[in-house]
Amino acid sequence: MSIDVKLENGVRVELRGGDCLKNSLSKLINIDVELIPNFHLFPKKTWKFAFESWVKSQGYSFTETDRPVVARCISIFRLKCKVTGEFYPLHAVVTNNGEIEFDILAGKNESLEYAYFVRAYLINKN
Repeated sequence: MSIDVKLENGVRVELRGGDCLKNSLSKLINIDVELIPNFHLFPKKTWKFAFESWVKSQGYSFTETDRPVVARCISIFRLKCKVTGEFYPLHAVVTNNGEIEFDILAGKNESLEYAYFVRAYLINKN
């Protein structure tokens, strides 16, 4: 179910529930979001392998780390509701030098905040 579709710098960015990783990857490597598989639909035990394999098949290196990095990458955060204190599933954004560069939820829900960093995916052209 699409929320919205728009173009950013000539690249289609599709705002869909559950697609924060797909949209962050689209933004990071400047590729149309429709060319990227829906990794959130893969079984829990295999989505990360599928994600890494697809990234590598596109000519990119892939490194996962549990430490914040000072580079342009996909960072994964746990979200928290400012009102109820409830934690939400993991959320992917593009960060650059520790700052949020792209978040598909930006301006969509002011009651959410980044509770804590979980991991980062460094993806660079080979």
